[in-house]
Amino acid sequence: MAPGHTLTAEAGTVLIEFSPKEEFRKLTEIAEKNFACMTKKGA
Repeated sequence: MAPGHTLTAEAGTVLIEFSPKEEFRKLTEIAEKNFACMTKKGA
């Protein structure tokens, strides 16, 4: 997918990532920070 895409998933969805290790680490780090911000706003 191109940068800027929006991911949606239904309950029970299993996601599998195939990415080079370092790029995946960076992606995961950013995703975790974004998720933390989203959950703080919803609290």
